[in-house]
Amino acid sequence: WSIIPGATNIQYTTPPNLTSITYYRCKVSFSTGCPGVYQDEAFKILDDNLPVTLLSFTSDCENDKINFAWSTASEINSDYFEIIETTDFENFNSLAKIPAAGFSSKVINYEYQVVANQGKTYYQLKQYDFDGKWEMLSTIVANCEEKIDKEIQVYPIPANESVNILFPADYTDVRISIIDITGKQILTKDIESISEGEIINLPTSHFPKGTYTVNIISKYSSQAKLIVIN
Repeated sequence: WSIIPGATNIQYTTPPNLTSITYYRCKVSFSTGCPGVYQDEAFKILDDNLPVTLLSFTSDCENDKINFAWSTASEINSDYFEIIETTDFENFNSLAKIPAAGFSSKVINYEYQVVANQGKTYYQLKQYDFDGKWEMLSTIVANCEEKIDKEIQVYPIPANESVNILFPADYTDVRISIIDITGKQILTKDIESISEGEIINLPTSHFPKGTYTVNIISKYSSQAKLIVIN
């Protein structure tokens, strides 16, 4: 409200059923005896409710992709969501803008997939209202490369006839190399794609006894494992 000089500031408590998105008509009467007048859109009822109530924001690595999922319990005046990535909180990159529900009082689930960034990355979920106002809803961290590297298994150790390599996720453009202690490459195997849970068996019965390094390089990760041949 803006009060005209000389006028009386009268406070009025609005009924609880008035919402934050509706304009109302108010009647103003004057003590001088002038008839009351109606003014459309004279005021707008505001409340302290957040425009979006976020329930969760998660990520899941899938091969060279990262899947985002988030849920809202309610939305008021919500235009769209923005997913932003950063590795240092100094440089930010907008990945996507996803339309929001606008107005909702029920749970809504959202999903979006992007190409995963290599290494530790922070992802932010930002929400914009129709009037241009925004709110940072959540920040999560993901490291798809680290997740893949930690889960690869090479067995048995020590090995005799062969070694197995278990891939717990999908991989593309894979090269597996076995190198002896002199640095000589003994075996190389190129595979275009490997599915989650797939086991690659490599024969080692013709290898001399000793310690070897197994290098596993894919499109988005690399690692080395030591094996012993008896």
